[in-house]
Parts: sequence; C-alpha cells; structure tokens
Amino acid sequence: MTSKLWVRWSRSISAQVLLSVLSIDASTLLLSVSTRAIALRLAIVYHQK
Repeated sequence: MTSKLWVRWSRSISAQVLLSVLSIDASTLLLSVSTRAIALRLAIVYHQK
C-alpha cells in the first residue's frame, strides 16, 4: 500500500519537474528567438540608413 503510494507520489513529482523544465526551455527558446528577431530588425534598419 505504502509502496504504491510512494510510486504514485514520485511519479507526480517527476512529472511536475519535467513540466517545469519543459516550460523553462520553451520560455528561453521564445526569448532567444524574439531577441534574435529584434537584433535582425535593428540590423536591417541600420543597413537601410
């Protein structure tokens, strides 16, 4: 009984950790893409002058 509860608890914890890591990866990826897009736009504007 307790071992089943422990397995279920550890699975939920690992799932939460995995979700948080994935969300962090997604946010950093989005941030890097947006910064690259801004830098590219700035470079284009700078070259047009």
